[in-house]
Amino acid sequence: MRVTALASVACGLLSSLAYADGVEPAPKLVVAPSGWAYQFTPYGWVPWVTGDAVVRGRSLSVDVTPVEVLEDLRFAWMSYQQAKNGPLTLFADVIYADEQSGGSFFTSRTFSPQVGGTLGATLSSTYRYWTVEAGGTYEIASWNSHGARYATPDTEIEVLAGGRYWHQQIDVGVALAGTANFDGLIISGDRALGRA
Repeated sequence: MRVTALASVACGLLSSLAYADGVEPAPKLVVAPSGWAYQFTPYGWVPWVTGDAVVRGRSLSVDVTPVEVLEDLRFAWMSYQQAKNGPLTLFADVIYADEQSGGSFFTSRTFSPQVGGTLGATLSSTYRYWTVEAGGTYEIASWNSHGARYATPDTEIEVLAGGRYWHQQIDVGVALAGTANFDGLIISGDRALGRA
């Protein structure tokens, strides 16, 4: 009885010394979950929009900084979704932004005591941006580069198929209003120059 107790204590001390010496016990095998696993990841980035747009033959320069984007932003959505079941993975990545900006000015000028005029303009623009990417992957091969120590593989080869929809739309409106005064004869009018 005493010899058995001493042998148990000796085995315990030896195993403690082995762990302290850097020898680790064999890891437990981790089994992959069965069924569908879902992932939803919202994210965000602020774009810098610059370039030229042509509205009914008229060129319009666009240069919007990230600060201006945040000031004029009406709605935005950015998210990544994924569903995985065994070797099959389905995914979708959605980006949508809707921004509206506008401004106006008014000026008056007198050319002579008998001739004067005023001019006012209102400018507005709406910019919408869509990117929708969807598809799926199928795992055709997998292995573990660390040998048989772990149950789950760390390297996979998958075949991917999918599509991407990309759409940008800009609506621009310019409205002019003016009056001219010719020694008491007042002529006024307004005109919308472009909208697309």
